[in-house]
Amino acid sequence: MNFLKLTVAAAGLAAVAGVSQPAQVRAADCGNADEITIAEMTWLSASTLAHVTQKILSEGYGCEAKLVPGDTVPTATSMLTKSEPDIAPELWLSTAQSIWQKIQDKGNVYKANDIFADGGKEGWWIPDYVAEANPELKSVTDQEIVDGISRKDNETFLYLYREFREQILRMVQKNNGNAEDA
Repeated sequence: MNFLKLTVAAAGLAAVAGVSQPAQVRAADCGNADEITIAEMTWLSASTLAHVTQKILSEGYGCEAKLVPGDTVPTATSMLTKSEPDIAPELWLSTAQSIWQKIQDKGNVYKANDIFADGGKEGWWIPDYVAEANPELKSVTDQEIVDGISRKDNETFLYLYREFREQILRMVQKNNGNAEDA
């Protein structure tokens, strides 16, 4: 236990020593930009990565690093057309594959690394209380429905709404909505 405390203390001192370098020495590593923009996406892991990236650039290298709001498709599109933001710490390419290919072809952005070593998990997620109230929603096995949703097929959405109208209404009302919202 003492060894662990000593190791943590030494790492903390090393970090402080690294941060205490003069800003002008470290700022050379920031490139030519007056400010480095970092996309802060709307989900927790991406937001956390954006804040960590900003902290490292600001305090570790003395760069002027600014968080900007983002989401996968708008951020990827902006990177393609405007070369902004400068950094997207987490970008789900499955939802922006065609844009990503254009970015790669243009050559103005490159993929530095995979943020999740084992790959991320994409899927449909529902709260426990919804699963408990609607056990039939725990898995989607009807490929036709999944394909319809992917195609944004209006008939599929109407079917789902008619089939689950009462559950949707209860969930909306439970979350301070009304019948009109459902």
